Amino acid sequence: MKDVFDYLEEEDLLRNLPEALPQMEDETAAKRIENLVSERMQAEAKQQKKWQKRRILIAAVCCLVAVGVFARKPIAAYFQRILHYLPGVGVYINDTDAEIYEVQIDNPVQEKDGVRVELKGFYCENNMLKGDFVFTGEGLPTEKNGKDEIVDELSEKYEVTYYYGEKSRVIWFSGCGWHISNEGKVLQYTPHCSERLYLKDGCYDYAFSIKGFDEKIHLKVVKAKTTENPEDLGYSVTKNGTSLIAKANLDGDTIQLEYYQIPSAEVAQAMEDYYQTGIILCPYRFAPLEDYAYIQNAAGERMRGHLESLENGGRYTLKGTEKDFPLTLHHSAYTGTDREKQEVEIPLTEGAELPQMKFHYGTVEFLSAMQEDVIWEDEDSERTEEATKVTVRYKTVPAKGIRKMYAANLRYLKEDDFGVERDWKQTNEFLIQERSVYLPRGKREKLTFSLENPSYWVGGSYDVVIEKPRSKK
Repeated sequence: MKDVFDYLEEEDLLRNLPEALPQMEDETAAKRIENLVSERMQAEAKQQKKWQKRRILIAAVCCLVAVGVFARKPIAAYFQRILHYLPGVGVYINDTDAEIYEVQIDNPVQEKDGVRVELKGFYCENNMLKGDFVFTGEGLPTEKNGKDEIVDELSEKYEVTYYYGEKSRVIWFSGCGWHISNEGKVLQYTPHCSERLYLKDGCYDYAFSIKGFDEKIHLKVVKAKTTENPEDLGYSVTKNGTSLIAKANLDGDTIQLEYYQIPSAEVAQAMEDYYQTGIILCPYRFAPLEDYAYIQNAAGERMRGHLESLENGGRYTLKGTEKDFPLTLHHSAYTGTDREKQEVEIPLTEGAELPQMKFHYGTVEFLSAMQEDVIWEDEDSERTEEATKVTVRYKTVPAKGIRKMYAANLRYLKEDDFGVERDWKQTNEFLIQERSVYLPRGKREKLTFSLENPSYWVGGSYDVVIEKPRSKK
């Protein structure tokens, strides 16, 4: 799913708005949220998302938690986001006044010589066309000289040309994904399109041709449907500024259920930080992954099916009939974050009292701090160093209230280390986090760290009831 199942979460609110919105827990939280939203609105551009190298296995469902935030102007604008419904793509959340267009494709699937290509997820943001070409099939080649060379081979073999009026040009792909078997067989090749269109009044027809395939693929760009009301998109539940929306269509004995998540500012920030800072995202109260999100039929039975990603949501394909309605989509609480951070000095001498650091939504309790002499080895080279490994363990105890903090990142403040590692394990109640720093050999009495990127659950679970299918075939 796109990033997860989706998006987003619960919240606190600011004073001095005329709208009838939920009341905040405290003014300090309100001010922090106001600052957070201001940062988001003033940013000139989002940083490119990067995966950081980490030892941790983070739960496969990128949870996001939404915190309903609202404030005075200009913050109020954040809650007047326009929602664009894009068939086959999902929902685009527009908080930047971008022009969003739906892309209609008359023949999105072509097959030849054992290769199938499908155009998926296409839409247009301002004048940038975005989407994926998904190649699969037995006719795809086998990698022989390394993955870099096979990607070059694929991009040349399946070169895409873009036509607009009397002009044309070869598409430059912004990136690609691929899946290769252990034997080197290419199972899937997915180049990502990010192509500038010439959008002119009355000129919204375009075409692609893919080398090796016979037919051109024709696209029509039209204005996307818009709404400010999540309920216009389907059955909806909103808590603390985060909405979970679902709708279903019935075709014989197949149910297609689409859901979308519209996050609050804190939940959206948590998702962004997941890519940029490695914030930890966990299911509510560390529940099993299968309990994070699921669908029940009218008899209360869980339904299983295939899930694929959509923009800000996902689509389930399930076996079922009209007798299974009403359906219930269950989703546990989302994770939110803010900019709160605190410096902490950790004593390393034996018997020293370890600190406790109080945050707005919980308290970080340090459990142990130890140092030992080791040989540090660089994973990417043969370099080794005599080092001292300092390992700090800690847990987070949540405070009472809507938001319950369960984790925070611990960052070493100096730049004299050879490397750092982090790990964690969960108990029935807490996440036990561990941070290790490799330093030049030598005993130390204390080290200074920064506690930041707090993770906290916002509110309770969501249950969206889909009373009946929107369409039947």
